[in-house]
Amino acid sequence: MNRARLVLLSLAAASLLLLAFAPAALAAGSVARAIDVPELLDAKTASARNALLDQIATRLGAKYLRLRLYWSSAEPRRGVFSSTYLAKVKRVTDGAKARGMTVMVTCSHTPRWASNRAFWKNPPGGYLPGRYYAMYAMSRKYLPDFKAFAKHVAVYLGASAGSFECWNEPNLWAFIYPQKTISDRDYAAHLYVAMLQSFSAGIKAGNPAALVVAGATSSIGFGTKYSTSPQHFARVLKARGAGAYFDVYSHHPYTPGGSRNPAPGGRPNDLTTTVTLYNLGTLISLFPGKPFYLSEYGYNTSYTIDFGGLTVSMIGQANYLQAAYKYAGRYPQVKALFWYRIKDFSPTSRYSSPLGVYCGLRTLNGAAKRAWFAFAGGNTLTLAGPATTKANVGFVLKGTLTCASVGTLKGKVLAVQRRYPGGRWTTVGRVTTGAGGAYKAGVREAGAATWRLNWQGVVISPTLAMPLT
Repeated sequence: MNRARLVLLSLAAASLLLLAFAPAALAAGSVARAIDVPELLDAKTASARNALLDQIATRLGAKYLRLRLYWSSAEPRRGVFSSTYLAKVKRVTDGAKARGMTVMVTCSHTPRWASNRAFWKNPPGGYLPGRYYAMYAMSRKYLPDFKAFAKHVAVYLGASAGSFECWNEPNLWAFIYPQKTISDRDYAAHLYVAMLQSFSAGIKAGNPAALVVAGATSSIGFGTKYSTSPQHFARVLKARGAGAYFDVYSHHPYTPGGSRNPAPGGRPNDLTTTVTLYNLGTLISLFPGKPFYLSEYGYNTSYTIDFGGLTVSMIGQANYLQAAYKYAGRYPQVKALFWYRIKDFSPTSRYSSPLGVYCGLRTLNGAAKRAWFAFAGGNTLTLAGPATTKANVGFVLKGTLTCASVGTLKGKVLAVQRRYPGGRWTTVGRVTTGAGGAYKAGVREAGAATWRLNWQGVVISPTLAMPLT
């Protein structure tokens, strides 16, 4: 995710009956739980890094991990690799592999020395002319160097990296600028094919067992020097025979800001410029023999300029997370969906900043959001109550809330919900779990009803029907 999305995404519930509920797997198909964790490389100590890896692998149960590797940091001078930077990356990939995760390393960011200086004179709005920025397109004369870089990284990381993704969102100016020129309306896509060919050759030479991942496209684009639609970008790749250079295709099916239907399966406002989970088949049909990774995805719980300002509640985020994995399961070729990210980020450490990224599974202070538990799964909410009741006589519903990877959950607010025959579920009260994850809710009913407890966005108890006597 990058500031560039501001330009794109803003457009656009005589004996007790005790029942337990074990939720179904997140995905209806074979979509693996995966996560994109840029903060892993920022861990200041080995213990902090290991704690984060343990959380990802053990508590969250992620099967895939996406890790960013910047070419500009790995090879700051031509032919000179940073052993310090690469060693930091390898400590993470080694740790992830030791915990049973498959790591996908995303390589991006053009080094200064490989940048096409011809574009420095006319930068995108808000940037200073004559200066280097990592988004500038690379010069084609350095394609052999890109191949050498890919080979070096593949050899260095060895079996700890299962796949390598060529670039991040190459259909956006923030990663390849410009997207089009006067002489080539598909400049970025054409350059990307050449980059992919070199990258693939380097990776396979360094580690033949590693998978090469291509695409990593943003969900939206408009055919300008700032962006290319993911559909068009993919069609150019197909036309240029790029399928020969990769094993897996990737895409970021975010719902753009301003969408009339923000749900994961919601129809985009414009099917010609946008590819979300709704119309992912547009890309899949272009590469029918390739597996797909959805290598970046999420919903923000506070306002941010990124993602076009689309904001949802924490309940909404958890609901959408589960819905996204289920919806992605409709596509047999989709093998993994990577949630972005573990923890919220703010440059000011406050939610008031519009420049943060708030789609994390944890808040800025580290508290787990409901989406954290939705991602981890294994949540159980029990419900017990009398077998019968009398009209307008109070009774007690009780039970416990637990998460398989954490244990009992204290301090969680549950909705007490009631439904009369033929009616809808209605929230009639709320109760907070106490020690041991236990709750008690005093209620009464005027007629025969069905009850349940709902930790909204995460888990719903079994229902309990109590006839009147």
